[in-house]
Amino acid sequence: MEKADKSPEFGRLIRLQIPSQARYLPLVRHWVESSCLLNGFSTSVSNDLKWVAGEAIANVIKHAYLGREGHPVFFEIKFEPDRATFRIKDFGTKTLPSQWKKSDLKDYRTKGIGLYLIQHLTDSFVLGDLEGPGNQMVFIKKKV
Repeated sequence: MEKADKSPEFGRLIRLQIPSQARYLPLVRHWVESSCLLNGFSTSVSNDLKWVAGEAIANVIKHAYLGREGHPVFFEIKFEPDRATFRIKDFGTKTLPSQWKKSDLKDYRTKGIGLYLIQHLTDSFVLGDLEGPGNQMVFIKKKV
């Protein structure tokens, strides 16, 4: 019997895969909030990250998969002593930053509030380019 990998990397990385269905958003939010609390983030920051994760996954479902259900959405969180790095991957339609709509926060009905929240509730946010189909969103939140 082989010994389990006990490297520090293995103990700090958690992953979740869900289908592209909005009904899984509460699960993702709860998972993110609980994971952040377990890894030393404050209640307030954990709550913020719960909403950031939900908005990010909702954007994947709506924009990358065009509302089509049953496609994979991959989510991982890597916890480090001073921060957490969140990575979301999909295999949907590529989204370029030039296609993002700017939010007008004076009109609460405006679409695009999710990206505003993601950008303002995290310390770093990047929509990365993957080779082949799909998108990768990475955001980082530092512990205060």
